[in-house]
Amino acid sequence: MPRHWDFDPLTGAKRSNKWRSTESFYPFLNGLTRSEFEDCVRKSGLTVLRRESHGFSGSRVARVTRALIALPVVGECFVSFHVYQLRKPA
Repeated sequence: MPRHWDFDPLTGAKRSNKWRSTESFYPFLNGLTRSEFEDCVRKSGLTVLRRESHGFSGSRVARVTRALIALPVVGECFVSFHVYQLRKPA
């Protein structure tokens, strides 16, 4: 059963799957690559203490692609999200 937010509140019709359209991702993406973000961090005077890169979960293929995260440049295609711990200057 689809969730209530998957239905149009005005018509009651089921909405199309938002995860099948890449346009639905744009409100949630900042458009920065990992290296661009870390460059902004350095320019702001902060230091990266820790970075965790997390792959996609759920399917067997997603679990297999977690190993690809470590690859330079290409690895970013397999990252779902990053967790950073930053330090500001004393």
